[in-house]
Amino acid sequence: MSAEWDAIYGPGFYVAHVLGARLYARAVLTGNQGTVLNVELYKPDTPENSNVSSIRGVAKDNRENVYKVAF
Repeated sequence: MSAEWDAIYGPGFYVAHVLGARLYARAVLTGNQGTVLNVELYKPDTPENSNVSSIRGVAKDNRENVYKVAF
């Protein structure tokens, strides 16, 4: 979902921050009415970004809606 990362956080964000990140997660969530949500999260691996609010993410559902994930 590199295009979604760049659309939300700016051009080149995926390559500069997410690609190859050690703290990266991906999930697929399915709702009870057929909605499927693909989610990707990443957390910078630096001491100054040690709290949960530094986690960033994007999500895209099966209706092509794109979401910014925030904590």
